[in-house]
Formats: sequence, structure tokens, C-alpha cells
Amino acid sequence: MKKWGWIAVAAGIALVASIIMNLVFYDFWQQEKEKAAGYKKDLTETEATLEAVKQNKENFVLKDGETFIKEMFTFNSKKPSDAHKRLSKLMTKEGYAKLFRNNENVEMERSTLSEKGVISDVKIKDSQYNKLTADTARVNITFERSLGSNGNMEKQVYQATLAMKYQNGKWLVESLKLNELI
Repeated sequence: MKKWGWIAVAAGIALVASIIMNLVFYDFWQQEKEKAAGYKKDLTETEATLEAVKQNKENFVLKDGETFIKEMFTFNSKKPSDAHKRLSKLMTKEGYAKLFRNNENVEMERSTLSEKGVISDVKIKDSQYNKLTADTARVNITFERSLGSNGNMEKQVYQATLAMKYQNGKWLVESLKLNELI
């Protein structure tokens, strides 16, 4: 029985050592798995930055900035408008929330303009582009806005400064600063 007792003790020790080794290796495996997830996240962020660098070209950014200005300031009361939906697709969520904080007043103003038969049209005069970082840029757009009804149109020139950010494969407006030029 002594012989079998020592064999049982040795087998027990081997079993306990095996369990401990499995736990140690499982812990190492979990750590490596977490590292791999971190590397994958870093790679995704790097790929997004690389894509932003490729897209941070004057023609791409200016096109999206000019589209925003046209959508923002073009209005025809005879046609139904879903301007807020279109603008929300051209802006970051934070930028949209900041610009349209008081959404009710904007909707009331549009409905008042609709009742009066007002038309607003935009003509881009000049655009300038400044790259700030890989995924941000500043666009200055000078445009003429014609506003009126029944053929009585008043023209006014504005300069808009747009802070642009590259997100989800598109250039989006983060903020708008508007100055009326005399």
C-alpha cells in the first residue's frame, strides 16, 4: 500500500501542478488577448487617421463646406423643406446641437417665412481652405445671399467660417461663425 500511496500523492501533486499551470497559462492568454484587442483598436484609429489625411485635401473639404452653406441658407417657401434632416447629415452631432439649440425658434421663423412666400438663394463668391490637423480643417466661404419675395430680392454678402472635422468617412461641420460683410 505504501507504493500506491506514494503514487497517489505524486499523481495528486501532478494534478495540482497541472491545474496551477493551466490557470497561469490562461491568465497569460487573457493578457495577450487584451493586448491584441488594444493593438486592433490602435490599428483602427491609425487607419482612420490615415484616411483623414488622404481626404484632407482642398477640393474635398471645400466641396462639403460649400454644400453646407447652400443647404443652410437656401430656402423656397413653395417647396416643403427637410433642411434640418439634411443639415444633420452635414454636421457633427455636437455641432448640430450647438447650432440648433433653440430649434423651436428656427422652425417658427421658417414657418413665418413660408407664409410670406419668401425665397432665399445662395451664390458662392470665394472659398478658402486651411488644414489644421490630419482630421480637422477650417473653411472660409464668402457668399451672396438673395432674400425676398415676389421678385423683390435683397442681396447681402456674408463670410462664413466653418470648423470641419473628418468623421465616419465624411467632412462634417463642427461650428459656424457668420459675419455680414458691408
